[in-house]
Amino acid sequence: MATSSHNRDAIEIRRRRGLLMCIAAALGESETAFLDPLKTDAELDDTLELLVIWDAIQHVEDRRKLLAFGRALTSRD
Repeated sequence: MATSSHNRDAIEIRRRRGLLMCIAAALGESETAFLDPLKTDAELDDTLELLVIWDAIQHVEDRRKLLAFGRALTSRD
């Protein structure tokens, strides 16, 4: 029984690490960037909040609106 639980835990850790790797790659960062002690708590909190908000958006159309808004903000600099 313990082996089964251990295997599930190992699979979950690999899944989470894979997700972190995907997010880091999309941001052009290494995984260790998320653990960078030089990043402020506010920067990490903002990043986390954006991910939580994104995950909470259920409708594809609303996600597309958010993406369009984000693109507009980044293109004006």
